[in-house]
Amino acid sequence: MRRFVRLCLVLILVLSAQGVVAQTWPTEQWSSQPVPRSAAIEELEAYAFPPRDEATRKGIRT
Repeated sequence: MRRFVRLCLVLILVLSAQGVVAQTWPTEQWSSQPVPRSAAIEELEAYAFPPRDEATRKGIRT
């Protein structure tokens, strides 16, 4: 009986592990070229990532 239970558990483990395989992203639906820089992106990055001052630790957003 124990042998049967172990066999069932191993079978369930093997069958459930098949879905863990890495998937590939749909590259034809996703643009692979970076978006051209614009003033809006520059302003967003300047706000989100200000220059850092390591001495006073100012300019770091968390």
